[in-house]
Amino acid sequence: MIINIIKTSFIFFIFLVLISGCINIKSKYTPPKIYSIQQSPLTNSLKTKIQKNIFVKQFNINAELETNRIVISDGNNLQYFNYHLWALPLDELLTNYIVDRFSNYNVFEKGIVKTIFNTNPDYVLEGNINSFKITKSNIENNVEVTITIYLYKYSF
Repeated sequence: MIINIIKTSFIFFIFLVLISGCINIKSKYTPPKIYSIQQSPLTNSLKTKIQKNIFVKQFNINAELETNRIVISDGNNLQYFNYHLWALPLDELLTNYIVDRFSNYNVFEKGIVKTIFNTNPDYVLEGNINSFKITKSNIENNVEVTITIYLYKYSF
């Protein structure tokens, strides 16, 4: 009888030690910071508009950047931030950035085609995100993005 009580007490003690190592009640909750890509204000408007429309395809992105977490590359090392997140996946953010830029400048007179199935666009824009480098400093953070963009005349 006493051996069963000692075994039960020992198992309960081990269980408490294991659980206490997994749970830290004293640490504060760190809320994630959500980031987006801001449009800079328009400096001037175009005098001549293109009398066509355009379809902007979803950008392609490297697999290591295909996450909602902020990734900083330092040479061959990648650092993923758990509490610094993109509002949308990076490829969607950059695609939306380009679409918003075309919309704000009102470049294409016939507008931007949302889906290729509804209408035949005059042009198709396709982009690849080649690199995305974040530079941190005490004063400000900078982002350098290298993108390859292809513009095709659409013929059906």
